[in-house]
Amino acid sequence: MKAIIFGSLQTLADTSEIERQSFNLAFQRHSLGWHWDGTTFQTMRRLSSDRARLERFASLQGQFINVPQIQATQVQIFQSLLDQSDLQARQGVVDILKETRMRQMKTVLVSEAPLQTINLVRAAALGIWASSLDLIVSDKDRLPPKPLPDVYDHALKSLGLRPSDCIAIEDTTSGMQAARTAGVSVIALPDMGGTVEDLPDQIVISGPDLFGAVKTLVCPALQQVS
Repeated sequence: MKAIIFGSLQTLADTSEIERQSFNLAFQRHSLGWHWDGTTFQTMRRLSSDRARLERFASLQGQFINVPQIQATQVQIFQSLLDQSDLQARQGVVDILKETRMRQMKTVLVSEAPLQTINLVRAAALGIWASSLDLIVSDKDRLPPKPLPDVYDHALKSLGLRPSDCIAIEDTTSGMQAARTAGVSVIALPDMGGTVEDLPDQIVISGPDLFGAVKTLVCPALQQVS
């Protein structure tokens, strides 16, 4: 195994409630009359990007919106809320970063989130390990959204790796589909925004210890822990 690929910001840290609040405050600021409760937000999360979520919801409401303007407001509010929070990395994430660095393995993030948001989250959640990611794929790469495999294909090509060299950590069905279409094996997080009934070959983590699942289930390179 040569690389671990984190498939979304949510696989690094749980920012879902901060995101939901920032969207709702942005909707208020733009006088849209929208409100995403927990259920609605989880439904929207099944779409692969913030742009897709806003466009889909606007279509459902029969409204035309300035998506880039709302996104810019949401990111600004998200940063403010993040500064007031005590965001922590998911259990096991920092251990994975430490161990892969020691063993000269690559760590990658493939996300369709704005690069500004990615940088905010990794700085807040990862601390001194924020710079340890070898590659970040973001909305600036302008790749087709998941479940198409382009973000994974791009990452593999950029690092000169084969699909069999990597394992992906994903929290949505569309993300898992993208990884598997690219030929990359997947660990599914237990609180993913979707189901895995149509992906019977996935390894689903049954507990919160992400590092333990990686080292014991799918990554022999990590089985001997210092």
